[in-house]
Amino acid sequence: MAVRSDRTLRELIRVIAGRFLGMVVIFLLVVAAAVVVTWRAPKWYQSEVQLLAKPNGQLSSPLDTPGAMKDEVVLYISTLRALISSDHVLGSALLRLEEGSSPPDLPEGDDDAALAAWTAALKAWNTKVSEFVSATANADEIAKLRQRLSVVTPGGPDATFTQTLRVQVSWPEEREKAAKLGKDSREFAVKRARDLASNVVAAYEQRSAELEWERSTAATKFLSAKSLAAAEADLDQADAAYNKFIAGQAQADVLDMQHMAGRGGGFGTGKASLATTYAGEMTSIEETIAGLESIKGALQTQLDQDDDDAIAVPDSIMLSNQSVRALETKILTLKLTINSLAPRYTEDYKELQTARSELASARKEFRNELKKQLTRTQQALDALGAKRDKINTSVKAQRDRLEELAVLMPLWERLTAEKEAAQARYNTEKKRVKNAMTAKLSHVAILLTVLGDASQPDPEKPIKPIMLLNLILAVVGGFILSLIYAFSADHFDHSLKGVDDAERYLGVPVLASIPKLGRRMIRTKGGV
Repeated sequence: MAVRSDRTLRELIRVIAGRFLGMVVIFLLVVAAAVVVTWRAPKWYQSEVQLLAKPNGQLSSPLDTPGAMKDEVVLYISTLRALISSDHVLGSALLRLEEGSSPPDLPEGDDDAALAAWTAALKAWNTKVSEFVSATANADEIAKLRQRLSVVTPGGPDATFTQTLRVQVSWPEEREKAAKLGKDSREFAVKRARDLASNVVAAYEQRSAELEWERSTAATKFLSAKSLAAAEADLDQADAAYNKFIAGQAQADVLDMQHMAGRGGGFGTGKASLATTYAGEMTSIEETIAGLESIKGALQTQLDQDDDDAIAVPDSIMLSNQSVRALETKILTLKLTINSLAPRYTEDYKELQTARSELASARKEFRNELKKQLTRTQQALDALGAKRDKINTSVKAQRDRLEELAVLMPLWERLTAEKEAAQARYNTEKKRVKNAMTAKLSHVAILLTVLGDASQPDPEKPIKPIMLLNLILAVVGGFILSLIYAFSADHFDHSLKGVDDAERYLGVPVLASIPKLGRRMIRTKGGV
């Protein structure tokens, strides 16, 4: 047995040694070819978007359990995988990439016109996507994107009960397209991978929201049709009763009743408010009248005096009446002049006589001016008194009117309350329909959250081909191919290569063998 093993080992060594050069050539060719092919092959890059799918936090039914919520997550992830790889989503993502267009955003608020415009724009977008998908030239691109798209969960591609998942898009270099656009092929592939990852997620979110909008719209319209119609009928009935009351009994008194009910936008309400409203003005009038009465009394007291020198003008008159102030100054000046002339001259002195005459005239004019001031003061008192009487009359008339309106107030308040309640019910029902039309998804059991933007691949680190891996495979493959070559060549070589082959194929024992000697050895032997 040992002899056979030695013979087999000798044959293996002989085969490998005899074909060693060819084996080395084959091995090097395989490794070199792998290196060249890997180096020149298009580089692939991968971008991913992380998502979080979690329960909404509200059980839709008292019968729901955590187990039922788990089933909701499982169903949602399965549906997500199917929807995200659908023709519509992939076609929408490619359309966004190629044309830079996008579907319209949902309008804010409850504006019917904006909602109608959004619906029309969304319909036009879906038609555009359908035409893009149905085009034969785009079918191949959609198929390629589907093959290069994957939804990865932590438990593997078949795991569905998970809250975190990643949408990955792998994309190769498109050297011809990049060359036409004058861009670096690697940078172009990186951008395409990232843009497609973002667009796929955005297209999925838009499509999912659209489908949920359609579902919830149909469901809400079906469920709220009767209640909305009933609320509208109640509102019409309340409006009719209110309008009949206004037209028949209230007529022009609605504004006053609104003020009485505290709905007058800042106006007072009730009898007490009337006193409050006019209290400031009445106080101001009374204070002014009191001041004028005081001035009037002072003026009358001074005018009742016979001696003009004894007249003293109140300070308020001096400050407000320039004529009185000027006459007072003139009289004082004339008195000073007379006092300076009288000791030095006789009464017949002309300047002294003139000064005395002017003083008498000024005193007379001064008294007349005070009389005019008294008249003006009395006129002001009369005007203020009339205004006070008018205000009192107005307050009394309004109080009388409030007493009349107080009889109608209970009925008006009841009809107003019924109308407002009917309006509130109608608005509530209408808002339910609006919520469905604007895709309010707060009732959805599972919420999907995008955890950041699509990742940015490194142009120097493609996901494939991997040089080290291909080099290892080339080394293993080259070694195997070189062995195959050596043994195949030996198998088809029918020459006798040694003693074992001679005995095996000739069937006679070998008595002796002449070793093969090199020429140098032969010359050495001959020289001896």
